Amino acid sequence: MLRRVERTPSLSARFVEDVEERLACFDAFSVLYSELKKQRGFSNSFDCAAYRDLAARDPRHLFVEVRDRGELVLIRIAHLTAERCTDFFTASTDRARASGAATLAIWRLIERASAAGCKVFDHGGIDPAANRGVYEFKRGLSQNVVLAGPIWVHSRSSLLQKAVAVGLGVR
Repeated sequence: MLRRVERTPSLSARFVEDVEERLACFDAFSVLYSELKKQRGFSNSFDCAAYRDLAARDPRHLFVEVRDRGELVLIRIAHLTAERCTDFFTASTDRARASGAATLAIWRLIERASAAGCKVFDHGGIDPAANRGVYEFKRGLSQNVVLAGPIWVHSRSSLLQKAVAVGLGVR
């Protein structure tokens, strides 16, 4: 998939570095993220407005913007430290999914993290039970999924879920 998207002339990826551009990029991310939440029917407590200035003004937050034929189709936000690059948030359009933009964005982040000397690239939460598509995408990038926590315990019974978590020592 990576070879295919790297040979696709209509796709381009860039890191957004300038603070004013990063603020604008985050505003675009917020719109895409809201649309994605509505489309996919999920909700969470992530507050884009509260995170905006922090992320845009912190150079350790990496913003990758992917365009297809000049149209913005994906924004990915990660955080870079000396040892680890953590992939935090992605917002995209249907066109991004069809073009492989996510693969290109992840690869650019991996290249940047490697150049900075990072030893770990953390894809963030992988929940194979509740979000199979994201799990398969992330697993497809490495084939070696390493769970760094939390441990996902799936059961229809919340009581059983809690009991297993206590037994495993994860709560």
